[in-house]
Amino acid sequence: MKILQVVHGFPPKQRAGTEIYTYYLSKELAKRHEVHVFYPTLENVKEPILVSFNREDLVLHELKFPNNNKIRRFLSRLFFENTYINKEIENLFRILVTNIRPDVIHFEHLIGLSATLIEVVKEFNIPSVLTLHDYWFMCPNIQLLRHDYTVCNGPEPNKCRECWIKKQSETISILRRYGVSQSLIRRFLQFTLRAFNPPKKFKKRENYMKSLLLKVDK
Repeated sequence: MKILQVVHGFPPKQRAGTEIYTYYLSKELAKRHEVHVFYPTLENVKEPILVSFNREDLVLHELKFPNNNKIRRFLSRLFFENTYINKEIENLFRILVTNIRPDVIHFEHLIGLSATLIEVVKEFNIPSVLTLHDYWFMCPNIQLLRHDYTVCNGPEPNKCRECWIKKQSETISILRRYGVSQSLIRRFLQFTLRAFNPPKKFKKRENYMKSLLLKVDK
């Protein structure tokens, strides 16, 4: 059987829990099946490029993204929908699926990729499996923890919006190099993020992600 694993990172370049889990599961499956792994990396390239190669009995498909365009990444992070939808990745993934035609696709994680990949698989009528390693499908901040790391009781558009904005304003740091104070940066970013991201965007994400959970087979 031909299996395609889809994950947001893969060893040795990324070594967190989901990545390591996917690596060992893929290695075990490769003893009996043809296993492909699709994942993104940040590299010194001018434009996104998909590179395929064999390693350790696996067929790896590495989606290389430019790591030097900081302004572009900064602008992308200002819009909430860009945190879970990426049409560029979707198109490259569609080409990959067309080329390899897997028998089953296992989504390990789609953060950093695009949640729309689940819909792409439905287009091909390929059976799909989704493993929920965390709360990303219901929580934009991934772990059901508020920006101050207190436990969240569940999604609600206005609450999620403020939480996401505060966390984003703490992690986007492109202006620090110019000597602007951190408090001013945070206030500026929160104002900008609120202007671009009304509560309805967060309700739209919640509904869309729920719909995707019903589209996978397992």
